[in-house]
Formats: sequence, C-alpha cells, structure tokens
Amino acid sequence: MDLIYCPFISCTFPGFALDTGTHLLKKEEQVIVAGAPRSNLSGEVLFLKPEAVEDQGSLHVAHILQGPGLASSFGYSLAVIDLNADGWDDLVVGAPQYSSTDMEAGPGGAVYVYINRRDGRDWHRLQPDILTGNKDSMFGLAVANIGDINHDGYNGSHQKMHIHIHTQDVCPYTGHSADVIVFN
Repeated sequence: MDLIYCPFISCTFPGFALDTGTHLLKKEEQVIVAGAPRSNLSGEVLFLKPEAVEDQGSLHVAHILQGPGLASSFGYSLAVIDLNADGWDDLVVGAPQYSSTDMEAGPGGAVYVYINRRDGRDWHRLQPDILTGNKDSMFGLAVANIGDINHDGYNGSHQKMHIHIHTQDVCPYTGHSADVIVFN
C-alpha cells in the first residue's frame, strides 16, 4: 500500500472519529469522513475520497470543514445521516471543548448540524445549526446515528426531544439534570 499524503501531522489526531456516506458529495460515491480534533488549533473534519476506482489504497482530501473555535475539539465525534430524508447525507459534528466568547461561561461543548442543501456541492458555504451545552458539560463528546426511532420515515428533524436522565433530583456530579437531545 502506498503512503497517503496528508497535510496533517499525527498529533492532530486525524481519523479520531470516522464515518462513511455514499450521498455526501455525489450520489453513490463513497466518502470517508474523518475528524481531526486537534488540527489547525480548533479541529477539522476531512472528506476523503479514493484517488481512482482501481487504486483503493490511496485517498485524497476532497474537502475540509474547519472548526470555528480555538481548542474546541471540532471533529471529536461525528455522524453521517440523512436528517431530512432528501436522499443526501447530512453531517453532525461534535466539539466537546467549544466555548463561547464569554469567558465566564467556560467550555460547554457544541454540536454542529450541517444539512446538505446543495446536492453535495458547496459544503464550504453551508452554515451549520449550532447546539451548545451548559458549562462543563462536554456536549458533543459523542454523537451517533440511531435511525428512525419514531418510525415517521425521517432519520431526524429540526424538532428536539429532551429526555431528562437522572437517578435523583439532580446529577450528583454537576448538580444539574442531564439532557440527551435526540433528533427525531
């Protein structure tokens, strides 16, 4: 196997989170999505494609999404999922160390939801929906595609359902109840 040229060094953790999609850039074209949570000081997500059909051992970077906040760990977690049932894969990216510009608020984490509205083109122009967590919550540490849990034909929607999970009135570690946000 040939070495893959990639402008990222190993300390950026390329491939820390991985998923694949066949409807991200073109229909029926497999794309590997790789998180690099320490790349470029804020984290990045790489869209990787094979160089050619006959040369499956080499990948090239087709697109890079850059994390918006310094040391946010953008790309720590990710999931490829068709949230709006339009036949194009969308992308959910976690950034558990995200912090707003308000230094008193501290890091709470964030989840970025990219809806593929342009038939696989113009990812660099997409403005994600951003969900942020409470201080010290590390919101975005894990994201996952759990499918169509309410059987309505969609893998997700823009409506959120909050489920409060706790064994007492408040979480014994943070003093707050825990929120799990489910896109469905």
